[in-house]
Amino acid sequence: MPEKNKKNKRGLIMKKRLVSKVLVFCLVLLLTLSLGLVGCSSQTAVPAAKTPADNGEKAQSVEKISLRLASMYDTKTPLHKGLEQFVKEVSEKTNGNIEITVYPDGVLGGAKDNVQGVQLGTIDMSLVPALNLVDLYPELYITSLPFMFPDSEHAYKVVDGPIMQEQYKLLQEKTGIVNIGNMMTTGFRLISNNVRPVLTPDDMKGIKMRVMETPLSISTFKELGAICSPMPMTDVFTGLQQKTVDGQDSPLVNLISYGWHKVQKYVTLSNHQWNGQMVIINENAWNKIPADYQNIIIEAEKNAVDAERKAAAEMDIGYIETCKEAGVEVIELTPEQTKPFKGKMMPVWQQFEEKIGKDLIDKVDKAVNES
Repeated sequence: MPEKNKKNKRGLIMKKRLVSKVLVFCLVLLLTLSLGLVGCSSQTAVPAAKTPADNGEKAQSVEKISLRLASMYDTKTPLHKGLEQFVKEVSEKTNGNIEITVYPDGVLGGAKDNVQGVQLGTIDMSLVPALNLVDLYPELYITSLPFMFPDSEHAYKVVDGPIMQEQYKLLQEKTGIVNIGNMMTTGFRLISNNVRPVLTPDDMKGIKMRVMETPLSISTFKELGAICSPMPMTDVFTGLQQKTVDGQDSPLVNLISYGWHKVQKYVTLSNHQWNGQMVIINENAWNKIPADYQNIIIEAEKNAVDAERKAAAEMDIGYIETCKEAGVEVIELTPEQTKPFKGKMMPVWQQFEEKIGKDLIDKVDKAVNES
């Protein structure tokens, strides 16, 4: 065979081998890419909710977040109804990506337990009285000083306003607990007992009173000459029924919801202390929530607060009638009858001035008097 033909034949064989190698490489590459695409399609992500700031752009993807919210309140109370509205709105506006489950009736512990749990992160969220946070942040005593607020509207102006908003920021910095928005309320506290009708401060002398487990509550009733017995809400009915205590102080909603009016003879609407309730969340849990969802949660909480405050005011009227129907004597103090109670309790302001800070007391007192 001529040398030229041999070379052509060898060249043709080499070309065929090269083409085969290229084809094999391409097939392997296509197979690899296909497997990669299949793998990617199996990883589902939850779309974030759109906010006005999105301007129609595609939202980022986030994982679904589940949170536990502890509450010591009965499911019939306006507070619980407010929480139900809150979690429903959050779920709807985040397309179910933020799910908050409420645990009512103290199933996750009392208020002090819940505060501790939120700070430690063992509980994500809670609805608690502001007064139960004072061990961690004493400045919050300010909202519960006796006769600080003449009525609910004055209280709302302060707790929703710039003075307290600054305190909520400082609370977070100091404790790692975030106050989500505005305060819900159970209204003003009253005095109930089985010993005698209470029309003057002297009528309180010697009465064994269940009070909240806080120094402020104890000091307030010591000024009236009562014998103080701090105990959690869960023990109050038994304490009254078994005569461990003669009476207690609470808002009307607690008196009725927990059936305490059934074991009390006299109720005095003293309105000596306003009760604010805070929806709080662990700071680490809060920081894991995308900013647009945080805004939704804040807005939903404020909407729930507005509804709860309105419902609480309306239901107080019915609660008074419930007491009367149960045979309880209800005493509504006149402004003149209230003055001696205020005079007796005012030394408590001085006793807690160092804890709260005179400057903060003066600011709030000025805001109340100017409104």
